[in-house]
Amino acid sequence: MNLSKLSVRGKLTLAFGALSTLIALVSGLAIWNLQAASERFASFVEGVNARLLLSYEVRVAVEERAIGARDLVNAASEQDRRVIQAEVTRAHQEVGAKLDQLVKLAADSSVPNEDRVMVSRVQEIETRYAPVALGIVDLAVKGEREEAVIRMNRDCRPLLAALSQAAEDYRDRTVANSDALVLEAQADYERQRNLLIAGCLLTFGLAVGAGVLITRSLTRALGAEPQDLGQVAQRVADGDLSPLTQA
Repeated sequence: MNLSKLSVRGKLTLAFGALSTLIALVSGLAIWNLQAASERFASFVEGVNARLLLSYEVRVAVEERAIGARDLVNAASEQDRRVIQAEVTRAHQEVGAKLDQLVKLAADSSVPNEDRVMVSRVQEIETRYAPVALGIVDLAVKGEREEAVIRMNRDCRPLLAALSQAAEDYRDRTVANSDALVLEAQADYERQRNLLIAGCLLTFGLAVGAGVLITRSLTRALGAEPQDLGQVAQRVADGDLSPLTQA
């Protein structure tokens, strides 16, 4: 296309059309980036971060149940045993509820298989540990302290250590996944930011270039000298596109 042969109207249409298209592209890219960032944030909050928080809560509830069982064995009075038993029961129910939530979140197809395996490991150990812990609680409530202590040292401690380690391993992996997602989001933000900056600079450059070219075209079309540009601008603003020689 030979731009020099275009009419003033054609040049104006071409310039403003190109600017409008470029602005629309930059705006569309910005909206797409905002949507992607929003989806990434929602995925992080509802996914890896939610599983991380649940892993902490499972670990805390497991420890509270274990501490309660130990305190129950050492309780000095019937009233203390009743109070501690209620706390152990609450902690046990919380372990089950939080672990069920964690298993449900880990079953999502977006979760890496290794994460699901680690959660299944926690669940499997808890399945073996819970009856042992509750059995010790039952012995302590009945006042059979010696038998409760024997089972605590022989059966409970190894399973508790395995359960705590499995929960901690999963927590560490989830923390690592969380850190990796944060770094990935930061890198993606920098890429998108650079694209938007480049788009804005290109739009600005095109606007400046179009302004210069259109000004020159109008000057030539109206027969103005460089010193008459102010007069030309005023006449164009007034809607008068007739050549100066006819003014």
